[in-house]
Amino acid sequence: AARQRVAVEHVDGGAGETGGGGGYVDISNYVYFQADDGYGNYVYATNSGSIEVLGYGTVNIKGGKGAIDGGYGGSSVLYWNVSDTNNVVSPSSIYNDTDFDMTGGQGVAGNGGSGGYFFAEMGMNYVGNPGPTKPGAKSTLPAPGSIENRGNITTRGGQGAFYGGDAGSFYDGGYYDYDLSIWMIASGNITNTGALNASGGQATDVAGYGGYGYPVVLDALGNILNSGSINVNGGDGKAAGGGADWVFLYSEAGTNINTGAISANGGNAVDGSGGYGGWIEIYTS
Repeated sequence: AARQRVAVEHVDGGAGETGGGGGYVDISNYVYFQADDGYGNYVYATNSGSIEVLGYGTVNIKGGKGAIDGGYGGSSVLYWNVSDTNNVVSPSSIYNDTDFDMTGGQGVAGNGGSGGYFFAEMGMNYVGNPGPTKPGAKSTLPAPGSIENRGNITTRGGQGAFYGGDAGSFYDGGYYDYDLSIWMIASGNITNTGALNASGGQATDVAGYGGYGYPVVLDALGNILNSGSINVNGGDGKAAGGGADWVFLYSEAGTNINTGAISANGGNAVDGSGGYGGWIEIYTS
């Protein structure tokens, strides 16, 4: 299949008394294979169609500004998947050099909007052998295409008066059994040079509470090379700071190298309690 070369720019929510929610960007490549030739042997086809997101500017999927409450940020999915097959190697990959901004909208007199989420998977579904596997479980899967991200990805919560918005999140379907904000997973390698920001939003009122950060996960069967900054900080608030969350860089069977600045700090408070700090784990099994 031919490469998918995509250029998109604005899917923002509109302004209003309550800001509108951001939109949704889904760039996917689904491939289906015949699973059995009738003699117990698997029949494979090879797909070489990569996904390339080429930037002419930032992809804005932000929540709208609200006179009272801000709108929620939108979400982005870059997805390459193989279904109904077993042990298929693909030369395909996902390449992104575009900034994605899914910040929650500002709530001028009320609450900031929650951010959106970002998910990129260069993966496969295997008959009886889903993968990559969870941490601690070795896999025999082949290493197909990889993910290379050079864009800045922002899913932070919006600024509010009383409550800063939380960073956006989505349930991972039981893989880690957690709500994640930015998740990249590949059966090959992951290279990231972009800044990844899933922090909580600031609250400006004297009784304001900062928003919460949410997790950022890079998960590869092969190597991980990260040089981009990663932030999952809690938002600042006058009454209380928001809590931070966790950052996990996991290489199942390769090398894990990080040179980027990683921050999981709780938000600051003026009159009340500061937010709790998160944790950072860089792991190779």
